[in-house]
Amino acid sequence: MNKKAIVFASAVVFVMVSVTAYSQQGMTQTTGQTQTTNQAPPQEKALFNVAKLVVCTGVENRTPVGAAESFSASTEKVYAFLDATKIAEDTQVTFVWLYNQKEVSKVSLPLKKSFRWRTFANKTVSGMKGDWAVELKDANGNTLKTASFKIE
Repeated sequence: MNKKAIVFASAVVFVMVSVTAYSQQGMTQTTGQTQTTNQAPPQEKALFNVAKLVVCTGVENRTPVGAAESFSASTEKVYAFLDATKIAEDTQVTFVWLYNQKEVSKVSLPLKKSFRWRTFANKTVSGMKGDWAVELKDANGNTLKTASFKIE
């Protein structure tokens, strides 16, 4: 093989490898008349980030107090505290309270467009021993995060 043939063959191999690599990253690959794509369907962009979701015994100065994963049966009320950031537009979140894996309550609250928004919901739990959880759902009903805790 002469130099020109080797350079041409190398270039063809490089192009083939490059097309395959782009194809695997979700780019479109065209081969003759056929066009294939490996692109996943577009995903919904999150309207905000969940910086923190905790269960606590109170909220003071927009800060959770007494955050834990286990609470005494004598605890009268617990709070689900959300710290959301980068809220792209006004929306709402729903706190869904689960007791022994069954929904017992839910409350929807607004999130306003801003860099940071803190909010909370509370639940009376006195004497209700067992496994608890609070699910945070977006306006479309998608579960974003879950905080589990026990009343002992």
